[in-house]
Amino acid sequence: MNSRTRPTGLMRPMLASMRSRAAILYTFLRHRSLVHGPHCIISRRCSIAGATALGKAVVLGPGVCLRNTHIGDFSYLGRNCNVTEARIGKFCSIASEVYIGLGSHPLSPFVSTHPLFYLSKPECHWNFADHDYRSEYAYTAIGNDVWIGLRAAIRDGVEVADGAVIAAGAIVTKDVPPYAIVTGVPARILRYRFAPRTIEFLLQFKWWNRDEQWLRENWRIFHDAGQFVREFEPPAETQSPSALVNRQAAM
Repeated sequence: MNSRTRPTGLMRPMLASMRSRAAILYTFLRHRSLVHGPHCIISRRCSIAGATALGKAVVLGPGVCLRNTHIGDFSYLGRNCNVTEARIGKFCSIASEVYIGLGSHPLSPFVSTHPLFYLSKPECHWNFADHDYRSEYAYTAIGNDVWIGLRAAIRDGVEVADGAVIAAGAIVTKDVPPYAIVTGVPARILRYRFAPRTIEFLLQFKWWNRDEQWLRENWRIFHDAGQFVREFEPPAETQSPSALVNRQAAM
């Protein structure tokens, strides 16, 4: 390339921006039937199938595979995640190589665990069974503000509640309560993120359902849960007697 055709210092950022925009456009054209909100970023090499929908400003890293999955506003998935038959809430932080919805195989009384004997999949030449005798996947529910660490796996049919944290490498085989931190194989509760009173308030307040303007005005208060509760908890005189009794019991 001679000096006349080589990009100048001013042109290089412009060309890089054009390439990035072209890559994003190509990705969206490839998944043109996908229902999605504004400002989503879908990296290259993503595979999206079935009734999948994305909320606003969802980010999918390279190699993410989604099938029949709904993802809420502002959630992101790192590279090479695989999600099947699931609903992921808003503001979820999901690291790379996370598996959600693993599929299941029968044990007793079935003689074999192989799906050829209980699923009809002619496209794989698995046509022994005349129809599907059991579901391959159960629906998995991930709440809002959930953090899932690197290479964690969540069994299909499990519910991970709002605010929970799944440690890196954990294998989740049963439901996770709100704001619990779980770790290990199989995953067990290590502790909770906040005191019971704070958890109760956050679950009732449901900040993730506030509009973007409210979030922009109050983002700094998110740095301190105690301040958050003090700022937005209604005065005691406006609360019902039963709510006051519950709060006192949780303290």
